[in-house]
Amino acid sequence: MIKKRKTKLIAILLFCCIALTSCASNKDTVSTDGTSAVSEIVQHESNESTASAADSIETTYLYSDTVSGIMLTEVIAAESELIIPDSIDGKPVIAFADSLFESDTYLTKITLPAGLVSISTRAFAGCSALEEVIFNDTITAIESEAFTGCYLITEVTLPDSVTDISDDAFDFNIGSEPDVSEPPDVSEVSDVSEDPKGSENVDDVSQDESEEPIVISNDDFILMYQSNSKYSSHPYGDYTVGSHGCGPSCMAMIVTNLTDYNVNPAEMADWSYERGYMVGSVGTSFALMTEAAKNWGISCEEEYIYDAAIIIKALRQGKLVLVDMGPGIFTKGGHFIILRGITEDGKILIADSQRPTFSSQLWELNTLMNEIQTSKPIWVFTR
Repeated sequence: MIKKRKTKLIAILLFCCIALTSCASNKDTVSTDGTSAVSEIVQHESNESTASAADSIETTYLYSDTVSGIMLTEVIAAESELIIPDSIDGKPVIAFADSLFESDTYLTKITLPAGLVSISTRAFAGCSALEEVIFNDTITAIESEAFTGCYLITEVTLPDSVTDISDDAFDFNIGSEPDVSEPPDVSEVSDVSEDPKGSENVDDVSQDESEEPIVISNDDFILMYQSNSKYSSHPYGDYTVGSHGCGPSCMAMIVTNLTDYNVNPAEMADWSYERGYMVGSVGTSFALMTEAAKNWGISCEEEYIYDAAIIIKALRQGKLVLVDMGPGIFTKGGHFIILRGITEDGKILIADSQRPTFSSQLWELNTLMNEIQTSKPIWVFTR
């Protein structure tokens, strides 16, 4: 049962004895207070920064240092009850990589860091010994299959800050099979704008607005996520929206935010596939961007000019900029994201259809420019 109160997660506690073996290593790591410490476990080979917890030399954190804070990419722990540090090297821990603790069968209790805003996809999947999770009051989203396979968690109480829970975030079907109910005020807002069906200027897109899960950001931008269970398994060619649907998901957000029409990622994926814009194993054709804009009456400029000044000008004019990111923070291959706004001091707001965490933080333009694929176009959209 999921309850919505500002109290910690309640679970049946089953105590077990766990024997862990630490391997000696001569490598130094960086402790959370910035001092040097010798870890007593083997350091994994990685190009990422590492840090060991100041109060336990047996726990090591591998992480990526982003503009807004630390994203943990791997945790090597010999403790069954783990307290994630609120900060590393003076920067707040704000994000988990997908599958961060997946299949960790030793973990029984975890306290999440104070600055964490989202529990990532499959973060604790298969943690069969996990009994208790201490949430903070800053978490806003729990992503797909975050706690699937956590058999000992039978009841959870979430903070009021949580506004977006994937339908399959918790999997209580194995084991005790308790009654499961959604918190009454979790935001799944249905847009009530004009349905495009029957319009003379817009191709038919079937939809059931009562089933449309939408997240309204602080700046009123409507966010949609391809990882949402309502879309993730929807077919997109030989693949699914969840695995290959960043292009249709971005275009669904662009259409929904710039017009009076409400189109979700699954509907846009169907529209794209039916017109041949899903190209085998390659992915979404760039033609989707211009043709979808034309179909829904949106102005679209396709550019091959990678000038920060052009992007800043477009964002300050209220336009949306679609870019194709290369390997790095956002993807191992290619991934479309939307640049959706800019603050007075030049920080960029984005819409990442895969990660709510990234959509809720501010980014330095230089960080984004360094990862945009310069061999690909950018698209600027306006009403």
